[in-house]
Amino acid sequence: MSPIITGGGPLRPLPNVVLMPSFSPRIWRLLAGYGATQVGSGFVYTYLFVYLAQARGLGPAATGAVFAALAAAGALVLPLAGWLGDRIGPARVTAVALLLSAAGSVDLALVHTTAAAFAGAVLWGAGLATTWNGLAAIWGGAVPEEERSAVFATNNVTQNIGWGVGGVVGALFAHLATPASFVPGFLGDAALRAAFAALILATGTAAASPRRGRLPPAPLSRPLIALTALSTLVMAAAFSQTTSAFPAWATQATGSTAIVGLAVGLGCLAIVLAQFPVLRLLQAAGARRMPMAALGMALFAAAWVLALPGGRAGLIASMIVFGLGECFYTPVMLAAANDLAPEGARARYNAVFNLSYQIGPVIGPAVAGTVLAAGDGATLFGGLAGACLLAAAAALVMERVGVSRLSR
Repeated sequence: MSPIITGGGPLRPLPNVVLMPSFSPRIWRLLAGYGATQVGSGFVYTYLFVYLAQARGLGPAATGAVFAALAAAGALVLPLAGWLGDRIGPARVTAVALLLSAAGSVDLALVHTTAAAFAGAVLWGAGLATTWNGLAAIWGGAVPEEERSAVFATNNVTQNIGWGVGGVVGALFAHLATPASFVPGFLGDAALRAAFAALILATGTAAASPRRGRLPPAPLSRPLIALTALSTLVMAAAFSQTTSAFPAWATQATGSTAIVGLAVGLGCLAIVLAQFPVLRLLQAAGARRMPMAALGMALFAAAWVLALPGGRAGLIASMIVFGLGECFYTPVMLAAANDLAPEGARARYNAVFNLSYQIGPVIGPAVAGTVLAAGDGATLFGGLAGACLLAAAAALVMERVGVSRLSR
């Protein structure tokens, strides 16, 4: 296990970084395959809230509860997913999870009742969380420690290319007055997930063979707990709101889903253009990475301030600024969790950290749905901005007291 150290040492020399990192062909295939599935995810996540709340008539409060169930399903399944990942290999677990989430997409495509929406969301959420946990373990174990920020940064780029395409496609073809116009997006997501499951089984099983006997222990550490708690706050106040409060607020303020697709698409483009230049800054920072993560959180706060008035220009700028914040935040936090993981326990360590991706979204959409149902969107976005600034301050405190080791 990585020791607990402070981040106050001198900056490391800037390493040589090429425009595109160099990984094995197998890693590139998995990165490309996951990016392709994000075309479906970009559609589903961007439009699911307005699809259920408005096109299917469930209302914002019930839809917020559905989103909470989606995240809760992931939280409940992650401990088992982590154990199975270390036991039989993360690739096999990931392939099964992809098929599970594909079934959830089919259910959501045909949903007409709140009960059916909950069922589809549970399947999709459980599969999504397990998929991401397995891929994080595959990538974290397949590259040396000094390349982990690079592989997660590259994943952020490929993911957002797919996400942006999905958002733009939805803006062109999905219309609130025609619920059936959303159906092809959900079915397309299911098809992409099934195809990626086949690719995983063809190329990803070499990562680990089933283990015999008892698994090595995976004791929790203070750095991992602190990292997970901080990530939970950011997931609740920032990331989960891009797929719940933001699309609901944007469509309410402008009366159109097109603004959502345009804003999300431009935000994804900002990530694609900025991620590798930002990666150079992250690598130059060496062990002092928490200030970079804190900068990302401050940019999240700025994004919500821009969205607060509800104007079209502000909404678009909001997602662009949010994307820039993600470039600083995501590679640091994901690499840090994998740096802390002992060999043989990587999937379980990722499962603990990835609980933040489930617990935060249980809280965030439920609160957003309730506040938006009361017609108080401005207060909601002001509060979200304040929570993101609080998270940034906590990250800087962690840097000063040396709670977490954030290396390459």
